[in-house]
Amino acid sequence: MLYQYNKIEFEVEDEKLFCNLCNCELQTKKCKRQTTKKHYFRILKCSNDTCKCNSKIKRYEKIKAILPVEIFKERMVENLNNWKNNNHLRKEYWLKKGLTESEATKEISKIQSKNNKLVKNKVKRSKELMKKKGYSDEEIRLACLTPSTYEFWVKKGYSLIEAKKLVFENQSKASLSIDRSCVIYPTSKQYYIEKYNCSDKEAEKMLKKFQTKFSKEICIQKYGEINGIKKWKERQKKWLKSYKKSNFSKISQVLFWELYHNLSDKENVFFATNNKGEKSDNNQNFEFRLNLNESYILPDFFIKNKNKIIEFDGTYYHRNTSENKKREIERDKNIIDSGFVVFHVSEKDFKNNKEDVINNCLNFINND
Repeated sequence: MLYQYNKIEFEVEDEKLFCNLCNCELQTKKCKRQTTKKHYFRILKCSNDTCKCNSKIKRYEKIKAILPVEIFKERMVENLNNWKNNNHLRKEYWLKKGLTESEATKEISKIQSKNNKLVKNKVKRSKELMKKKGYSDEEIRLACLTPSTYEFWVKKGYSLIEAKKLVFENQSKASLSIDRSCVIYPTSKQYYIEKYNCSDKEAEKMLKKFQTKFSKEICIQKYGEINGIKKWKERQKKWLKSYKKSNFSKISQVLFWELYHNLSDKENVFFATNNKGEKSDNNQNFEFRLNLNESYILPDFFIKNKNKIIEFDGTYYHRNTSENKKREIERDKNIIDSGFVVFHVSEKDFKNNKEDVINNCLNFINND
């Protein structure tokens, strides 16, 4: 049977069509073409008067509700391809006409400049203008809501669950239009080289400055020594709570389980894969969140009742660099100053002589 809705024609075998939102039958009217004398059914609306597709919603959403799912997908893909092929603001359009990429960019730039001039004197909605007209701050906030916020859709009559779906759909569509291969973010060195036309070393310094927006030194400088350390510890604690997974090495867990089985008091022993005596293989981190004088840490192997820590120094994460040395010295000092004892084991030593390393660790734990 031939159906028509919103100038979209399609053929389906079903005699009855149903709304995709409320599953109610759609109202149709039998029509006849004057030219071809062919009969078709025009879809009028949903038989359920309370259905959202009968109210004022976006044309796209209305078509999605009325058309059968397969027909909708087919037509939307077709329309999208037509739009892409005939869009003067896309490079593909000009490349098909035989222009080079740089020429295509120039043509698009010309069109955009022309369009900008046409709307130059158009009155724009701005917060300052609305404030001058006497609108309250709350009225201005509501007027400036965008489709990327839940409140925008809730205000239009959607439920919070529907609003979340719509926001997600909008964000997904927007992300598809971005060519991420061409985007350079401030987290890369290239971003600073291109923006400031500087050398590699200068770009590295800028990147390091961007990445260290929050540190103990910055906190002390901003809030003073006492409050600064307090702020730093709060941030560390919050971070560790949300840090459910860890990149602990598998070989370190071999050593720790060997030590665990050789200890009599097992209740006070904490390490990554030890979930109250059961071995966890789901990559979740069960290391103890230890409160030191100046920070929170996750010790590799911690014996709570003895205040003893064993740190496993992996070959990759504990490479012999000046930065690593400095960080580990500061960390060990903080551990010792907070009343704990620390013993380091290297991955290289453990691989070369497992028995000696296990015995040294047991001696460290058992000797008071």
